[in-house]
Amino acid sequence: MKKLKLASAVSLTLALLFTTQGSLVEAQIKNKGKQNDFARSFDVRSLKYTETTDKNGNKVIKIEEPEKFAQQMGFKKPHPNAVVGAVTIVESPEQKSFGNVSPLTGHRDPYVQVTRVYNTCGSDKIASTSKRGNGKPLELIVSQEEQAQYSTNVNINANIVSAGVGFNVTSAFKISSKETYDTKNDGLMYVIDAYSKNNSKDFDVYEWSSIFYKHRKTGEGKAHKPIGACFASWYY
Repeated sequence: MKKLKLASAVSLTLALLFTTQGSLVEAQIKNKGKQNDFARSFDVRSLKYTETTDKNGNKVIKIEEPEKFAQQMGFKKPHPNAVVGAVTIVESPEQKSFGNVSPLTGHRDPYVQVTRVYNTCGSDKIASTSKRGNGKPLELIVSQEEQAQYSTNVNINANIVSAGVGFNVTSAFKISSKETYDTKNDGLMYVIDAYSKNNSKDFDVYEWSSIFYKHRKTGEGKAHKPIGACFASWYY
C-alpha cells in the first residue's frame, strides 16, 4: 500500500511538471514573434556614422548608409518612388519618468533579470511633416511624452518588470528632438518621419517553485524606454 501511494505521488508530481512545462511552451508558441512588433534593434558599432552634440545637449547620430538602415528598421516609404535621403538618431539628454518603480522584497517573490541591453527604433511613426521642395529646409520638431512598452510570454505584474529593468514600464517619458532636411527648388515632395528611439532590454522571468524550492525561469520578455527619436527623411 505504501509503495502504491509513493508511486501515485511521484506520478502526480511528474504530471504537474509536464503540465507546467506544457503551459509554458504553449504560451511561448502563442506569443512567438509578438515581442518584436514594437521595435527593431540596431548596433551602432556596426554602422558608419558621425556623432555630434547639438546646442540642447542632444546626441545626434547621422547614419552614412541611410537606405540600408531604413530597410533594416522597416521604415515605411511615404510613396512607392520615395528615396531615403538621410537617417538621423537623436537622443534626449534627460528622460523624466512619470511614475515610480516599486521593487518587491519578499525572497519568494517573482523577479526579472536583464539579459541584454540594446538600441531600437520603434515600428510606428510618432510624428511626420512634408512639403514641396522650395529650396528652404524642412523641419520636424518632436516634443512630447511617449509611452514605455513591455511584453512577456508569461503573466507577470508590471511592477516586477519595472523593478528588474530599472524604469517604470507603464510610464510616459518626455522626449525632445529635432530634424532639419534641406530641400531643393525642384517641386519634389519632401517628407520627414519620426519614430521613437528606445533603450531596450531583454529579460528572463523567474518565479518561485514550491516543488524545487527555488526560483526557476518561467518566461522571458522585452522592455522599451523612449529616449529620443529616429528620423527618416525622404524625397520623391
